[in-house]
Amino acid sequence: MQSAVVGRNPKPVHPEDIKAKIRKTGVSLADLSHKLGYDRSAISRTLCQPWPAVEAAIASHLGVPAQSLWPDRYDAEGHPLSNPASKRSRAAANRLRRKSASA
Repeated sequence: MQSAVVGRNPKPVHPEDIKAKIRKTGVSLADLSHKLGYDRSAISRTLCQPWPAVEAAIASHLGVPAQSLWPDRYDAEGHPLSNPASKRSRAAANRLRRKSASA
């Protein structure tokens, strides 16, 4: 019988599974966001939309490569795929960091 999976599986890990993995490390999503220097909702937003910097931080926290969690967001070499909204995302990330820092 042949394997149903050929090559790389582009299906991402389900967001609820990523949340569970984070919680199993003993921290909440909001706590991890703060620990990483982001607004409390940064982790939740990243589960739904690409944010390479936060994806990398989540993956590092879990001890896995980011492309293993979101293979649809990365190329074969592990580089984030081009995102037309990435410039807007970086600007939003900077605003959130400034807001968190002033709080």
